[in-house]
Amino acid sequence: MDEDSGANPADEVLAAVRPTGATTKAPIILSSSPVTFDDAHAREFDKGTDDFQLAVCAPTWVANPTVTKEDTRQMEQDERVWKREFAAIPQPAVLDGYLADVVGPCVDAGRDTARPRDLAAQYIIALDPAWRRDEFAVAVLKPELRNRAPHVAVEEVLGWRAKPGTVLSVDNVVAKIADICTRWGTKTVYSDQKDVDTLRALLDRHNITLIGVPWTASNKTAKFRLFRSLCMDRRVDLPNDPVLIKQLESICIRLTPSGTETYVGKGSDDRAFAVVLGAAEAVSLVPVLNDVPDPDYGPTFESQSLDLQ
Repeated sequence: MDEDSGANPADEVLAAVRPTGATTKAPIILSSSPVTFDDAHAREFDKGTDDFQLAVCAPTWVANPTVTKEDTRQMEQDERVWKREFAAIPQPAVLDGYLADVVGPCVDAGRDTARPRDLAAQYIIALDPAWRRDEFAVAVLKPELRNRAPHVAVEEVLGWRAKPGTVLSVDNVVAKIADICTRWGTKTVYSDQKDVDTLRALLDRHNITLIGVPWTASNKTAKFRLFRSLCMDRRVDLPNDPVLIKQLESICIRLTPSGTETYVGKGSDDRAFAVVLGAAEAVSLVPVLNDVPDPDYGPTFESQSLDLQ
């Protein structure tokens, strides 16, 4: 699979493998959870059992009786993922409202402005750069450790958009980012690693380090899944920002025939992307606990940091 595009030419791979199987009489086993109704695996399965193939489908607890349905619910609490990975239920190619059911409970209804800076805290600033049509989005987040688990507080989200037919002033944007860094007491910002060299050089003049974060198909999926998981566990605090909430709730998943997930918003999604990217980086900075388990909280939480590279 191509790391950047997520392309997976399954049909071509199968076409190349079949002659080998014909020569060696070796079976070709297509074993997979159902993804969409029209990917390569689904099309083969829809042909059913015939003289050439045997098609079988079963949920995990039927295929493996040592695992109960209740066990699978404990293993995967995300209903969408559970249906696909354990219940063997394929999904539409476009899934609306990926975060719509988990964002609302995380919103602090009484907080519609940025809180005062906590001088003892470490803050994360994440960017979703854009210079022409889209919005240049900036998110400020605070990683915390609550009840021995990572927590992310979104402090404020800002955005600037060029007037139609114009381009944002790079110097003005850099100056605004430097001001935000000063207000929140940090000299490090994170951004999609694509085309950041110029911005990195300009921020360096302000003694600000820009870290490029991979934003390819596979690790974008990991970041969105992590954010949804955090929201499900109420480990995200969101401000009562109608623009941000609308963008997060409008995020949908497009499932390609190759099984790749792409995440897009219906309309602007720049602020949502900055928050999701920043949340992943914030979680990775929460201190790792590897001391003796606390009886009040059960087993020690060793690490929530995921391999998102």
